[in-house]
Amino acid sequence: YEKDPERYLLLQQFKNPANPTIHETTTGPEIWRDTNGKFDILVAGVGTGGTISGIGRRLKEANESIEIICIDFDEWPGVEGLKPLSEGHIIPETFDKSVVDRMLRIDVLEGYKVSQLMARRGLFAGQSSGAYLLGAKILAEETKSGHIVTIYNAIEAVSYTHLSCLRAI
Repeated sequence: YEKDPERYLLLQQFKNPANPTIHETTTGPEIWRDTNGKFDILVAGVGTGGTISGIGRRLKEANESIEIICIDFDEWPGVEGLKPLSEGHIIPETFDKSVVDRMLRIDVLEGYKVSQLMARRGLFAGQSSGAYLLGAKILAEETKSGHIVTIYNAIEAVSYTHLSCLRAI
């Protein structure tokens, strides 16, 4: 790339401001529209940082009382995806921590088990999706009321799931 930048495109998904912007202008409004804005909490995590940052900005703009919860953990044992955000780890430049209301510690091995359960129920998604759903489940057990939204990356497209999926877990 450096020898011939006109020939190659280096997207820099961990630095490129277009990453959170696209989620702010598309994914965030889609969640708002599909839920009619009737939810209290969004649960997500950080891979590149763009999804949670962009969605979080848009949702906070629509309703500042919506809580944005970011899952966190010590180490990611699976395929590259989610990032631990503790000291000594790479924090993507696209991650806007100011939109996050709370960091929620989870056990990623339990999240992996949730992704396996999701697959058995016909929701084909990866480990990060199981980790998000685990975070939503933990929050549902804590709060006992309200509506929680999380996201998952389906095998072929980005999809959204409502807390009602937790009835099976």
